[in-house]
Amino acid sequence: MLMDVLVERRVPIFGIGKIHDIYNGRGVERYVNDQNNTDGMEKLLATLTEQKTGLVFANLVDFDMLYGHRKDVEGFAKSLEEFDILLAPLLRAMTPRDLLMITADMVRSRSRLANDGPFARIRAHRDV
Repeated sequence: MLMDVLVERRVPIFGIGKIHDIYNGRGVERYVNDQNNTDGMEKLLATLTEQKTGLVFANLVDFDMLYGHRKDVEGFAKSLEEFDILLAPLLRAMTPRDLLMITADMVRSRSRLANDGPFARIRAHRDV
């Protein structure tokens, strides 16, 4: 597992949201809980400016808990629009050495509202 490799190499891992719970604390050196996607993004931005090395791993639970499992397409779309706004300051704060990976574990088609399974679509972006 990636986090085990990072621990072996003494790379600090900071979790935001449910990360500590999801991985049962495995490899997570420090963590904070969040209240919602906005709070998670604010904590992610603050951590990015405070922690200069390591992995900062965030889980934005609203996408999953409030919209994905409930098949709330309109709520999910609104939440994505809010995320887009919150993403801009994060991108501006990133340095050329930073890497941002955004993944989704539940991808829902608007037309059929079906779960395409874990990691159905993964996109990685590097801000340079």
